[in-house]
Amino acid sequence: HTGEISINSSNTEDMSRLRNLVGFVPQDDVMHGELTVKENVLFNALLRVPRSFDKPVDDLVDAVLTALGLTKVQSSLVGSVEKRGISGGQRKRVNIAMELVAQPACLMLDEPTSGLDSSTAHQVIAELRSLANTTNCTSLAVIHQPRWETLQLFDQLVLLAPGGYLVYAGHTNKVLEYFQKFGIKYPPNCNPADELLDLIAKSAKASDNLPEGAPWTPAVPDTTTTGGLEKLWQDHGASPEQEDEMQQQPMKRKTMIWPMATIVLFMRSIVQMQRRLITIALTFFLITLGVVLLTLAFDKGKATDYIIAYSLTLLLLALLAGIAALRVFGSEKDVTAREAAAGVKLVAFFFGKALAAVVEQVGIAIIYAGTYSLCSSSRVDFWVIFLAVFPFVCAIFGMLYTPSFLLDGAQAQLCAIILAFLCYLFCGADPSFKAMWDVAPFKAIMVIDPLRWTYGYLITEDVKRQSRFLREASVPEFEKRGYYFDRTDFMPDTSWNSGFVGDVWPIWLVALCYHILALAALVLLQWWRLGGKQQFKKLVQKVWCCSKKKTSNGNGTTDGNGHSDSDSDSDNAGSLRKISSSGKDLAAQSSVPRPAEQQWRYSPHDDRYQSGSDSDHGYPVGVSHYSPRWPPPRDYNDWRRHPKWPRDDMHSWTPTPTPAMDDHYWSMRGPPPDAHYYGAHHW
Repeated sequence: HTGEISINSSNTEDMSRLRNLVGFVPQDDVMHGELTVKENVLFNALLRVPRSFDKPVDDLVDAVLTALGLTKVQSSLVGSVEKRGISGGQRKRVNIAMELVAQPACLMLDEPTSGLDSSTAHQVIAELRSLANTTNCTSLAVIHQPRWETLQLFDQLVLLAPGGYLVYAGHTNKVLEYFQKFGIKYPPNCNPADELLDLIAKSAKASDNLPEGAPWTPAVPDTTTTGGLEKLWQDHGASPEQEDEMQQQPMKRKTMIWPMATIVLFMRSIVQMQRRLITIALTFFLITLGVVLLTLAFDKGKATDYIIAYSLTLLLLALLAGIAALRVFGSEKDVTAREAAAGVKLVAFFFGKALAAVVEQVGIAIIYAGTYSLCSSSRVDFWVIFLAVFPFVCAIFGMLYTPSFLLDGAQAQLCAIILAFLCYLFCGADPSFKAMWDVAPFKAIMVIDPLRWTYGYLITEDVKRQSRFLREASVPEFEKRGYYFDRTDFMPDTSWNSGFVGDVWPIWLVALCYHILALAALVLLQWWRLGGKQQFKKLVQKVWCCSKKKTSNGNGTTDGNGHSDSDSDSDNAGSLRKISSSGKDLAAQSSVPRPAEQQWRYSPHDDRYQSGSDSDHGYPVGVSHYSPRWPPPRDYNDWRRHPKWPRDDMHSWTPTPTPAMDDHYWSMRGPPPDAHYYGAHHW
């Protein structure tokens, strides 16, 4: 179906500009399970309340919670599948409250009563009606199986048949009277709402059983098919009544600026982290345990033992930090999509979450640096290790943000494990740096490998702190791996092609690149979900049409396969056939199947072009040749205006239909549709 969307009596094609004006309550209760009822509503209000709102936001939140009966549970956690929280009916109310506090001009609800008993559903709709009247907010809801008292709470009712066909639209209190006019009866002890749904369902089933090719709408309106119900409404439905004039709200609304929104989202993420302290503490414990065991197993005081200890402990850190990074965005993808659709700025959302994650990253770096400096024979100070590991952890988080946006939980975890082992593979420990650096593709991967830069920097700092005797003793082992020394004082060579790294700035640069990539992935993903897919299709179609138009207006017209008008007839002869007046196919053996919709254009580039009495017109006489290179217009007027026709005096021709068809060359599909004999010339 096609149509127009008008808002305030003006056509509207781009609905994205209305995100701050329209509230949408999804069918699923999408909200933060780690936050309390009031925190969910409060943070949503801070992000979406218009700047022109001159009352305290806390007062607005308290008013909405009171109206929806959520005051008693405002300090309770919403909960999730793993952790029980408030009841289902309370979650529905919270879902509605999160949209109402944004002061929308229009509120849309997708099945707000699904999963609720009839009493709770009635209470939710009654509270919604009361708030709609109080806040002057137009509310539209899709509702299934309501009891009659609940349905009467709605002012207007729209009934749709399968396929989106309109069956009724008008006042709710007049729907029974409308169907009774056509003989519809309601049993005494039944729910009229259920009877109406049954009527539409039975009619739809009868329409599905119609024989193939039967008209959708019967000639005589009845109620046995959906087409009949649709016909009844078209013929007998009341015209929309003129409602009282309502004050129109402005179509633009400004919300919180993005720096302030970043602060709000940062505060919300910190609160969420406080509710996940046990999970974070478990990550810290596993890092401590793993570093202790690996240093005891591989660092036994030999000159080059720290080479293996550094690489394996950094691998462990990459694994655990990667799993922790997936919790930042991956655990609330549905909430992210909802807030993006509501107009929350994605840049502020990303920076708020990423800045809050820095707190956990600092903790991970401190735990690793402290444990390694205490348990290993490393000569590097705690702060040197921390300053190298902290940007490494940031880079690992940034690297795993993108998979957490794009993949499901299990797939993202598998991706985190694979990426951690790839980082270890290209860090220059084993296989050696020399073996990997000499291969061009591997060299490119090593440039963006954060473990390679961190590992090289820690090795460099450890070697610098060794005595000259130890450095000279370690030269053969290091150079075998691709780590070179200055032979003057046997200090590490930190040039670009050496495994040693002289500074931490490459680690920070890699971390910054991964964060920028993650932000771009988030913005593109939400754009794709919020209509970008349709916009991309339109853009491709527009570019394709423009390219075809330019091609057709060039020196030689080409088809979709790149063939031009100037192609010789030898390329086309195999796809032509000669039809005699008796209908005998003279060249059937050379026919090639082609699509039924393909048409044919008259081609003057044929070596069988003949001259005669009409040669001054530039037309062939006796033999007409059609090329399968470009379709001609089917309409006669279009043929007359066709730019490829040899002469401009085509307008003087008068079409005279005739079945006569002499010997002419036609395409293998026969003559073009509605081919006619025009004067002395054959088509």
